[in-house]
Amino acid sequence: MFKIIFYGILLGAVGLVVGYLIFAQVGGEYVPLDHLTNPPQDFLDEIRETITGIRQIRERILVSGAIGLGFGILLGAILRKR
Repeated sequence: MFKIIFYGILLGAVGLVVGYLIFAQVGGEYVPLDHLTNPPQDFLDEIRETITGIRQIRERILVSGAIGLGFGILLGAILRKR
C-alpha cells in the first residue's frame, strides 16, 4: 500500500510541475504561481480569469497532475505485485 501512495503522490507532483511548465507559459513568460493558486475574490476576478485564460491554464495543470496521480497509482500497484 505504501508504494501505491508514494508513487501516486510523487508522479502527481511531477504531473503538476510538468503541466505548469507546458501550459503556464504565456508570451514567453510564465504565469506567476500566486495567480494560479489564489481563487477569484469576486465576480470581476472570475471574468478577468476567464478572459485572460487563467482558468483554462489552471484546469490544464490540474488535469496533468491528475493524470500523473493516476499513472503513479497504477505504477505503484504494478510494482507492489512484484
